[in-house]
Amino acid sequence: MAVSCPSCAQPLRPRALECEACAVRLSYDATGAPQPALPAIRPGQVLVVHDFTRVPLPGSTVRTKTWDDGDTMVGSDQGITISMTSGLRWFNQPYLRVRDVCLRASFDVDDSQLRVRVVARKQTISEASLWYELGITAFDRQYRVARLFTAPETTDSTELRGPVHHPAIQKGNNIIELRAQGPTFEAWANGVQLCSLHDATLGIGGVALGVGAFNSDKARKQALFRWLEIREVAP
Repeated sequence: MAVSCPSCAQPLRPRALECEACAVRLSYDATGAPQPALPAIRPGQVLVVHDFTRVPLPGSTVRTKTWDDGDTMVGSDQGITISMTSGLRWFNQPYLRVRDVCLRASFDVDDSQLRVRVVARKQTISEASLWYELGITAFDRQYRVARLFTAPETTDSTELRGPVHHPAIQKGNNIIELRAQGPTFEAWANGVQLCSLHDATLGIGGVALGVGAFNSDKARKQALFRWLEIREVAP
């Protein structure tokens, strides 16, 4: 019976130690089924910490603002609250461009129509953008890890894992973390590893926070961003 790679679904040679298509290393369980053999990613030295009780969101110069479409952000002693009706807001860290990185963010969100994201390897080429993201919807305690591409005439979202429920995700405050080292990615929530996966598509880029609404109604939806920590990957 033909056996497929657990990462890219391409055919494998019998008992291959590495997939010829995506280069993921392989091990085999007791039944002989292939499993990705992924290295553990350990956080290293802190590169930068954004404490949103004191500083603006990445890429911003102010903590309180009203956009032309009526969306707002308001700074307080708790952090910065984003209030929006639809669409997606990006907050791009302006000077880091990295391959291997550990991103942790703390935020509060209960609204069923919001997904909050931490983003790695974000690249913008003309009007197109590409990135990896760990996004959660706290109301249903689900997460997803995805590779995305957007351009004026097309959008593509490749779900690498999820959306899937995980008990580590809480309603209200969460600390989520996306770790990237080479083609290996790990997703964490509140100190618990959600998944580990392999994807070798994007090699380098910026980091960002994002918050997006699922529908276009006029009801306001809110998320409170508390802090963002960016670390190197330990050797």
